[in-house]
Amino acid sequence: MSTPLSRSRLAPDPQYSPLDEDIRPAPIVSQEPKPKPATPPISPKKEPVPAPPAKPIEPAGAGLHHPPYEPPPPAMRVVVSDIHMSFGSMVVFMVKAAFAAIPAIFIVAMIWIFLIGLLSSLPKRY
Repeated sequence: MSTPLSRSRLAPDPQYSPLDEDIRPAPIVSQEPKPKPATPPISPKKEPVPAPPAKPIEPAGAGLHHPPYEPPPPAMRVVVSDIHMSFGSMVVFMVKAAFAAIPAIFIVAMIWIFLIGLLSSLPKRY
């Protein structure tokens, strides 16, 4: 008997359930050219194949072309149901986040000091 799925909160759409659809991720298409298969070594009994004739030199920019525009893939709906994180790694993450917040506090404090100085230099109107 399988255990029922539980979610910490509802999905974005009340009628949507990831179990209702058969969602398969789109295949990843590589933009890099595929490597050529290794050629077997030439045996001493066979004669080597002559080199192909040299290609004529093309003028600058003759072979340049832009690949056709491909629209981005459609957005997929994702529902995060749980995050498994040990207590120790969570403590390390929170300490790193605290250290990362220190420069942001200095930047915000400098902006406030600048704004207060700018507003206090304005003439007072009664």
